[in-house]
Amino acid sequence: QLGRAILFAAQDAAAREEESLAVDYALQLLRLSHAMRQGGLVIDALKSYAYASAACAELETLIPQLDEEACKSIGETLEASLQTMEPVDDLMQRDREFVLSGQPFLQTLSLRMNATIVAQLSRPAVAATTQAQSRVQRQMSVLQIRAAIRIFELAEGRLPDSLDELTPAYLSEPVTASSEGERVYYQRSGDDYVIHTESPSESPDASGEASAPDP
Repeated sequence: QLGRAILFAAQDAAAREEESLAVDYALQLLRLSHAMRQGGLVIDALKSYAYASAACAELETLIPQLDEEACKSIGETLEASLQTMEPVDDLMQRDREFVLSGQPFLQTLSLRMNATIVAQLSRPAVAATTQAQSRVQRQMSVLQIRAAIRIFELAEGRLPDSLDELTPAYLSEPVTASSEGERVYYQRSGDDYVIHTESPSESPDASGEASAPDP
């Protein structure tokens, strides 16, 4: 309920064009989502991904109007959250241990079951959790870049020609879109720009040119 209340407060502040207050609430929601998944179960992680996704969506609409201080705060919060994103395998292992710890019958059953069968039974949950985590990692990474671009724009009076101009002054290191190694591509068009991501299988060819995103 707390997460929903913070999200509503952020949306309400944005609707009233109180950008600074909306950013504060959205960052609170990001920090809450970060805390929810620390040492928690899969269900906690899934809820945290949903809140983080909603917070990122709110912040993305606000960034073009924000000052340097607000964008730096967004970037720092996102970086801290991305650095502590727990591998899905660790989440699933803790989930299994929690379930078995209170169910002696399930412990006995698990010992008798082949490890391959256990892996097959948990495959849907692993796939859903991996997909959710990758999606929010992608959102957070792109938002981190947008915040850095905004800071660059305020400092230089223009948009960067490429993401290389952001490193290391505005980004400590190049950003990948997810733990699967998705790349982030940037294209400037006058006073606007487009960011899209590509998985390793869609990566640029040997010439180094990125393929155009699907319309």
